[in-house]
Amino acid sequence: MKRAVWIVALVLGVTALGAGVWAQNAQSSTTPWLHVRVMEQGDDSANVNLNIPLTAVEAVLAMMPERAMDRGRIRMSRDFELSVSDLRSVWEAVRETGDGEFVSIDRDEGQGRVALSGDVIQIRFDRRAGRDDDSSDERSVRAEIPIAVVDALLSGDDDVLNLVGALEQLKEVRGDLVRVTDGDERVRVWIDNEQS
Repeated sequence: MKRAVWIVALVLGVTALGAGVWAQNAQSSTTPWLHVRVMEQGDDSANVNLNIPLTAVEAVLAMMPERAMDRGRIRMSRDFELSVSDLRSVWEAVRETGDGEFVSIDRDEGQGRVALSGDVIQIRFDRRAGRDDDSSDERSVRAEIPIAVVDALLSGDDDVLNLVGALEQLKEVRGDLVRVTDGDERVRVWIDNEQS
């Protein structure tokens, strides 16, 4: 996870540098702030805190090249890609079904669940300690993604994600979006009206 921490820190640091000017103008208590906190413990530990106004994220998005994605495809792994139009079709089917559990995994290694509940998508994964070769630590992932954000993200034409639309919806969200626990390492992503 240490490599992931440094990658996250680098990406978020570059974003924060590009957004410094906007941060000075966004100190109002009504301005939503995106926070990312990564905390590690141990001999080679690193802690990362990013606090950036969503208006700055919006400005960074405006600077992105129009063709930031590769031919409208999202790479999930080396061997699996999903087109935005296919993702949109799956999402429409899920939305039509309504509340319910769509993925449920229960194995010796751990449990996972993806569900639609009210106005959020809940993602929960827990790995039990000592169940694989690489670690004896428990791991958990908790994410709650507002449906309005996904709707906006997939509202683009053809194979285009509407990142600006999703960001507009995120401006209305307050609270935790993602929490990850991996032994002594913690990641938290949330939005509130506080600068730090």
